Amino acid sequence: SVSVSVYPNPAKDEFQVIGDASSYDVSIFSADGVLQQDYISANQQSKINLTGLSSGVYLVKIAHRDSGRMTVKKLIKY
Repeated sequence: SVSVSVYPNPAKDEFQVIGDASSYDVSIFSADGVLQQDYISANQQSKINLTGLSSGVYLVKIAHRDSGRMTVKKLIKY
């Protein structure tokens, strides 16, 4: 797995991926597994916008672009 976190969590309008890689592919899924948003090549400065999503629990799949390793984090949007 990848050593990353999502910040802030819970989040209102946006969040960032904080970790040790230069870039990530980030996918946001609803709690029932439906893909909501995809981001290619996000980095630690990228703010990922959540304003189009309703409040609730989401799963954020983060893939390390260099190694191909991935992890899933739970994100709460309020």
